[in-house]
This record gives sequence, structure tokens and C-alpha cells, in this order.
Amino acid sequence: MAITLAKTRSGWVSGVEVPGKDITIFKGVPFAAPPVGELRWKVPQPVQPWEGVRKADHFTPAAWQGMHKAGSFYDHEWGNEPFECSEDCLYLNIWTPAKSPDEKLPVAVWIYGGGFMSGFAHEREFDGEAFARKDVIYVSINYRLHVFGFLAHPDLEDEAGRSGNYALYDQIAAMKWVHDNIAAFGGDPENVMVFGQSAGAGSTIALFCSPLMKGMVQKAVIHSGLGSFGEKDSAYEVGRQFVEHCGYASPLEMRALPAEKIMELYTTFRPQFGKDARARLAFGPYVDGYALTESYDECVDQGHYNDVQFLMGSTKDDMAGNEPLPWMPMAINEKMRYLLLKHEELGRKPGYLYFFSRPLPGDDSGSWHSSDLWYIHGTLERSWRPFEEYDYKLSDTMVTYWTNFMKNGDPSGEDLPEWRPYTKDDPFTMVFGNDSIGQGEPEFNFHPDPNAARWRVPDNPWV
Repeated sequence: MAITLAKTRSGWVSGVEVPGKDITIFKGVPFAAPPVGELRWKVPQPVQPWEGVRKADHFTPAAWQGMHKAGSFYDHEWGNEPFECSEDCLYLNIWTPAKSPDEKLPVAVWIYGGGFMSGFAHEREFDGEAFARKDVIYVSINYRLHVFGFLAHPDLEDEAGRSGNYALYDQIAAMKWVHDNIAAFGGDPENVMVFGQSAGAGSTIALFCSPLMKGMVQKAVIHSGLGSFGEKDSAYEVGRQFVEHCGYASPLEMRALPAEKIMELYTTFRPQFGKDARARLAFGPYVDGYALTESYDECVDQGHYNDVQFLMGSTKDDMAGNEPLPWMPMAINEKMRYLLLKHEELGRKPGYLYFFSRPLPGDDSGSWHSSDLWYIHGTLERSWRPFEEYDYKLSDTMVTYWTNFMKNGDPSGEDLPEWRPYTKDDPFTMVFGNDSIGQGEPEFNFHPDPNAARWRVPDNPWV
């Protein structure tokens, strides 16, 4: 039987057994103090220890956010069941198959996407059971979003001169919690992988670029995301405009406002930025000189990022908010290829590249942005789509590749098509295709003019 009781540095927690699976889920384990009241718009603070055994038997509320627009593509895809939101959101969930704390199983930490505006750790497409069945501990984390997670303003600077990037500091706090506590759940703190999709991929990129994460993570998987960090001046200007929009002289005066009021003010603020990429990233990671000390391009070009092993890829029809952006798949693929080649040039461990081009059955939307989430989490049965036998085979194959990579840094394994590293001399791409799995070339619907100067990555790319 898997561990059901674990001692963290803050106290004992008890989990919930998955019937007949030899897996335990610890739901809603706090990794930081609730960021409420005077802790709103501050970096996460340590968890207060507790007495006795804390029951970790239910998922905790999502960070404050809006729901998908009724009738929208993603509303239809993920379902529109209401969910609870709260500022008190800094919790994580752990799926473990370990029977004792000394097993030292590999650990995978999942960061959800949503444009830094929406998403939460227990969305219906996410689950750690498929990973735990293959002897990997899966952790999913929550973090603050949009104005709660990124408001930068000179009046909010702390003793270290930091302001904004609270969501990123939430993620760093969660990763440090995992490093310090996961052994109690049977995990190996020296074999930790972080992975995420869309804004979760952008977060993963920020983490391996952050000097605060040195030595904390050994592997990273990036799904459909770009590296793009804002500048301090821009982040502060957006912060000033938001506070002015709210009718206050300082955000310090706004700490007493109910979260619902902050959400209302944020909702009325966003439209003035329009619908372009800058509006999407009005609140997002920026170079604050502490968690992030240089731009993504500078970090990669200079080899200053943390030495992690990479697996990365994108989908054929990647798009933003169901608004087709034909350059998106090529932009992502091009940046990923560049990073892998730079990684090879630096003499670091090999990296791997994939391309997901299976059009999902049920409509003609293709291999849309986020379509691979059902597959990599093994949750096809939760979708309304009429998945076929091949889809279940594809999902199991992807989970096996991913867990092999988590275990030993090489996705290949017995009875699987060989997946070689992506190198200059052997630019191998694993294609998860419409009816086959194996080496191939990405097929894009967008064919740029080779004479166009910046078709690959437009200014202010969406993450």
C-alpha cells in the first residue's frame, strides 16, 4: 500500500488512497502562507507549522480568475462547471505510488497554463495517476494570476527591491517546498523535473533561467511555449496605469479591498489594452533583477541558464485563445531548435524535440493549442471527444516516453520507437502523428516568405 501519512517540515499530512491502484493523493498541501491581507502583492511567506495531522483530502480553490466565455471553444472543450476561487490558493497536490519514504522515485512538477490569466492545478484534463502507475511522483501546483500575481509598482518594492513577479515567486516557493519535503512522500529531491504547457511552459522557461533555481531542478519539459520576459519599465508602467484606473494613489491602499473588487477592477482594466499580444502579457514575468536577471534571449545566448536536460515540442495548430496565429507553431519550433542546438554547443546533456500533429476526433479543429494535454496526462476518458483505439495507444506511448525521461533523462525504452536527441548532425524530431509515431518533420500550415525579416517571432509574442 502506498504511503498515506507523511511528515513535512511544517507538520504531518494524511492523503487519500486511490481505490485498487496502490496510489495515494495528497490534496491541498500548503507550500506557502495564504497571500491575503498585508501579504497581498508580497513574495510568498513560509507556511505556519501546525499541530497534529492535517487532512489533505480535497482540492483547494483556484486562484482568482474569470471563467471561459460561455459557448467559447475552450468552454466547450474543458467543460463549464463552476469552480471556487480564492486568494488563499498556494497549495499543491501529490500523487505517489511509494510504499515507504526511502524509495527515491523521480518527481515531476506540473505548472498549468492559461496565459497567466486563468487555470488551476486540478483542471479536469490534469491528473497524476498515469504517472504514478509508472512509478513517478506527480505534483501539481497553484500560483497567483494576472494582477494578483504580477502587479509591479514602486510602492510595492520590498527590502530587496522586488515588486511584481509574485506568481513566479509562488512557483519558486513550490519548487523549494518539493526539494525540501518530497523525500517524505518517497521522492528523490535530486531527480526533479518541472514541466508545463503554454503559460506553464513560459513559467518553466523562467524557472530554468532563474538564478534562484540553481541546482533545484534536473529536467524540464516545455509544451507549446516561448521564452519572453518583459522589461521593468513596462511592468511598472502597467502597474501605475492599473492603480490609476482603480482610482487610488497607491496599491498599498488597495490591500484592504475585497478580492472580488480587485477582480472587478482588473476585468474593466484589461479591455483598454486591446486584444494584441501586449494585452495578453500586461501582467506577466519581467526582468526584476532578482528572480530574472536578464532577457530570455540573453540568458540562452550567454548560456547563463541552469543546467537542466530538455524535452520540448508543440502542436501543429497551436493558436492563442482559439484565434489562429499561423506563425505560432513555427515560432515555437524555431526557438526550441535554437535552444537545443545552443545546449549542444555548451556541451550539456542531450535534449529531445517532438511535434504533435494528431487532429483530435469529434470536429475539424485539428491539433489545436492544448490538445496534447489529454494525451500526456492519460485523461482521454474525461473528454467528450470520440477517441479511438489509436488515441489511447498514442496517449500511453506519450506517458511512457515522458516518464522514461523523468526517470533517466532518455525517453526511449523497450517496445517503443527510438527517440534520439536533437543535435546539429542528427536533427531528430519525434512526431506523434495522425496514424503513426516516429521520426519525421513538422508540418506547418503557415509558409512564410523567406525574405520577411521577423516572421519567426513577432514582437511581444504570446506565451
